[in-house]
Amino acid sequence: MIFGNNLFSIEELNHAEKAALEWLKIAHYKTGEIGFAHHKNLYYPSFLAWHKNYPETSGYIIENFLFYNNTKDNEQVRIARNTVEWLCNNHNGQGSFYRSTKKNELSSFNTAQILFGFWNAYLYFKDEKYIENYKLSNQFLLKQILPDGKWSTGLYVENYFPAYYTRAIWPMLLNIDSLSSDDILKIESSINYLFKLKNLKFFNDSGFFKEGNSLSHTVAYTLEGFYESAKILQRQDILDHVLKCMEYICDDIEEKKYLAGEFSNQLKPTASFQCMTGNFQIASLLLKIHNQNYNLRFFKIAEHLLSEGLKTQFKSNSKETNGGFPASLPIYGKYFPFKMVNWTNKFFLDACYQYKLSFKIN
Repeated sequence: MIFGNNLFSIEELNHAEKAALEWLKIAHYKTGEIGFAHHKNLYYPSFLAWHKNYPETSGYIIENFLFYNNTKDNEQVRIARNTVEWLCNNHNGQGSFYRSTKKNELSSFNTAQILFGFWNAYLYFKDEKYIENYKLSNQFLLKQILPDGKWSTGLYVENYFPAYYTRAIWPMLLNIDSLSSDDILKIESSINYLFKLKNLKFFNDSGFFKEGNSLSHTVAYTLEGFYESAKILQRQDILDHVLKCMEYICDDIEEKKYLAGEFSNQLKPTASFQCMTGNFQIASLLLKIHNQNYNLRFFKIAEHLLSEGLKTQFKSNSKETNGGFPASLPIYGKYFPFKMVNWTNKFFLDACYQYKLSFKIN
């Protein structure tokens, strides 16, 4: 074990968590209070720096504002409600959402991420409108599943159904009690299709493009999607492979003392930059597994990733920068260079929640 104890205090983590939430609030206000801005350019003047609101990630940030990182802050609840109301009125009428802020191509993956928002808003507010929107979007996704489990429409790359779409399957199972047996079988056929992509150490086809490597961001999407879906579907075979993959990732982090930003399909690092989004996702997943199965190695490595990530959080007199994170380290790295994207903050907040939860459980 290479990582020691007391890398940071809970007080330091609480301060960083609060700053990350405050930055997301600014990202909300910069959109006119409808969702969260996709990103901020680091070196542009304010009137040019902020991109438009982004439905996909706005959807899955809602859970942080209502449950994971809620500090009994009425402002957080109001922002979450603003966001879910906007999403209810922003799909195409059949429950599907678009790939980008330009509304020119439907995206099944993005639609699935917004399911997290509808579901958590329903749990918190008990408003039937939110569960009806959840079901509408879920039905759209179910219609995309072909007999072999592959998805047919709204793929990021046409005819390419990669392993990271497990992160889209997971939210489809959140309301499993309302699904028919046929619907569950369809969803499991998709999981089976993607699980066939497994190899000795990881999965083939886990990146955004078929020919190429995988960002740590999509590596984490793949593994968390498999992990959560397998728990719901009670698939021990999938859980076993995910845990084996996580061990390989831990081996590499212990050797290099950081998580590479890009990997081959055998989990061999292929780049030296770090994807901060992926760092926090992997930290969060390691902590989640630790909290459910007790794995001290996973806890220590997650703590190390979180500690190193805390050092990259911007501390500034400007509210538009303070509390955010660079998408890449160094900031000119391959993943959104010179930008702060809203979902880096989201996954940092997930990791904060899981870290603090570990003390309550253990």
